Amino acid sequence: MQIVKPQNASAAYTAAAQAFQDMYEKVTGVRVPIGTQADDGDLVVIGGDAVNAFARQAFLDGWAPQRAVAPGSDSYVVESVHRDGRDVLFVWGGRGRSTLYAVYAFFAKQAGCRYFWDGDVIPHRDSLSLAGVQIFAKPDFALRGLRYFAHRGLHRFQAEHWGFEDWKREIDWMLKRGLNLFMMRVGSDDLFQRAFPDAVEYPDATGILPEAGEGYDNRTLFWPLQYRGWLQKRVLAYAFERDLLQPEDCGTITHWYTRTPKQFLEKYDPSFMPQTTDVYRQPTGLVWDIRKDENMDRYFQLTRTHAKEYGQPRLFHTIGLAERMCSDDREENMRYKKMAYHRILSRVEEEWPGAPVLVASWDFAMHWMPHEVKALLPELDPARHVILDYTADTVDEENNFETWGLRGNYPWIFGIFHAFEPNSELRGDYPALSKRIETARKDPMCKGLVFWPELSHSDTLMLEYFVRSGWESVKPETLIREFCAARYGENAPMQKAWEALEPLLPLHVWTLDREAAIEDIHQEYFFDVLGYAPLRRWPQAKLDEWARAVQDARTILVQCAQVLRVLAGLWDSAEESGFLRRDRADLARTALGRALQTMLLKQILAAAHGEWNEELCNIYKETLQLLCSVLDSHEDYSQYETLERLGRECPVNPDFEPALKQNLANGYCRGYASEFMRGLCTAENDAYLNWLVQSAAQGKPAPDDALAKEKARLYKAYMETPLREMAQRRCACSAKQLLAGAQQLEAAAALWDEVQT
Repeated sequence: MQIVKPQNASAAYTAAAQAFQDMYEKVTGVRVPIGTQADDGDLVVIGGDAVNAFARQAFLDGWAPQRAVAPGSDSYVVESVHRDGRDVLFVWGGRGRSTLYAVYAFFAKQAGCRYFWDGDVIPHRDSLSLAGVQIFAKPDFALRGLRYFAHRGLHRFQAEHWGFEDWKREIDWMLKRGLNLFMMRVGSDDLFQRAFPDAVEYPDATGILPEAGEGYDNRTLFWPLQYRGWLQKRVLAYAFERDLLQPEDCGTITHWYTRTPKQFLEKYDPSFMPQTTDVYRQPTGLVWDIRKDENMDRYFQLTRTHAKEYGQPRLFHTIGLAERMCSDDREENMRYKKMAYHRILSRVEEEWPGAPVLVASWDFAMHWMPHEVKALLPELDPARHVILDYTADTVDEENNFETWGLRGNYPWIFGIFHAFEPNSELRGDYPALSKRIETARKDPMCKGLVFWPELSHSDTLMLEYFVRSGWESVKPETLIREFCAARYGENAPMQKAWEALEPLLPLHVWTLDREAAIEDIHQEYFFDVLGYAPLRRWPQAKLDEWARAVQDARTILVQCAQVLRVLAGLWDSAEESGFLRRDRADLARTALGRALQTMLLKQILAAAHGEWNEELCNIYKETLQLLCSVLDSHEDYSQYETLERLGRECPVNPDFEPALKQNLANGYCRGYASEFMRGLCTAENDAYLNWLVQSAAQGKPAPDDALAKEKARLYKAYMETPLREMAQRRCACSAKQLLAGAQQLEAAAALWDEVQT
């Protein structure tokens, strides 16, 4: 047996041959040689007649696959032919990456292999036949991709923490699942140093970065910028060798994660666009005044430099003047916004004629009205400009791709935003999302499907749903069963846990609803109880909203308890796999998070009526401690482990640890992290509950001046305590604790009607 690769084709075909060799060895233990000339035995022919001489002659002789695979497309065919006493397997894609798709599809069909972001399921076979194979696949969406964002905190969820091996594994998984687009918007590279070497020096790899702010604005380096640049160059080269697309950022790219170095500001004094909104008001975060040609030239010098040093100028992306209002006068503001697009898109066309540009929808969802988006469309070129609507899954029915006039009218991409940075638990209204995706699938103007959240790897089920949806319709009613069978095997006990969690998944879907404060969707209620003002002031509108939110609370608590009961039976399994360890912790923290938020809102509503139930309060505290133990049970949630992993990749700035803690423990990014929960969140909750007791006695919010001081004191203590010391306090969860937690939640449900709301 031999693998026959093309002799003079792109690197992706060599990668496909090596992938077949690697997968065959993993399945059978046999390593098949690779060559460019066919021998007399069974053959695996990589690439079609356009690139492989053997396939070309077989096609001309009439015995190679005759099914059309459009050159340059992501379609592929895998077909076996028995001829001259041997089996010949043609692995034939329309281009390099789709040939890789075809390789992995063969092993999925013939060997039962399954591919997930955190590992593969590879059954062992004594042998693997090349005979009787016939696979043809064509994606439903032309572009299928992921974005990786710039927040920091935990290694699993923040791509900026990843090293080269992490990225290789991620890119290989993308190819195994038929994706073709990704965007490394992780914010740390040496682009300014390369684009403006006369003005911007490489900063010291130790100490605090001059541009560092507070909270998530603290962009202090953990690795030297030279290393970051080398890493990005190497990662993109690996991706391009496998024929993946990476859009080049262009235009007004200044943002909180792409700050302007102070040396640049001192050298060029660019002046800034007018801005009436409060976000990114530091000079390093303001957009340079692009009314001036020299400032637009400098922005495009960054893009040219990235394309030359790292990327490929085949596809571009712009956010325009995102998240900013230039004027309080709406019409004047729109003129500024349109002017920015006019200037950016014209410059792309001048420098890279005909290159497509993805026009991001983030600003549309935040600051535009539907009629304003509609008015922009005639000023764009549908042959070159595609609306990248990565907010297409918002529950806001008044401001989305339907009301913007995209469907059937203008080229666009359907995007699943899914979650803000702190929302790393499991979520998703799959029936509602499926209806929207099916609408997009049927629209010939929809050019792609992307997954574009503010964090990565948060939701393994949603990732599975997304990658499958790029190629086929996925039925929500069978999703969990099919997912569990692929990940754990048929009739696996984990399926019962997922089925118990299923009713809880739609409760906190992502939204940019104009009638609800964004903070309400973050599940920060029990993460930032001292910082979130409505929790201390109780405006009537919030009380009404929270009352609606807990109407089904009894049912929610019982369902959360059921999840814990099922997981308890799996928690101490001696045969646990890596999948099981990770997924059971994901399910447990999701159920506990839902229960905690529900109970906290109930206690606030009771206090507002002058009532207090000590038993419910104690259950809440014990549930919070159980959540801490669940997070202690897996390294995914450890900031200290994240810091240690960074150090194993490259020496870490000794002054970075405070920045890492700030990056997670600020008001926006708080989430499920072990040291943060034990070292800060539980103490803040204790302080808040004590305040609630005082408020209940008065039937109205008690004075909260002391809470601000207590918040500052607790935060100071958290920042002064080393992560190593906090990590040593971790106490992993047991099945016995989960069962006790389930009983507590059932007790909370039983006394629900006793608590006045």
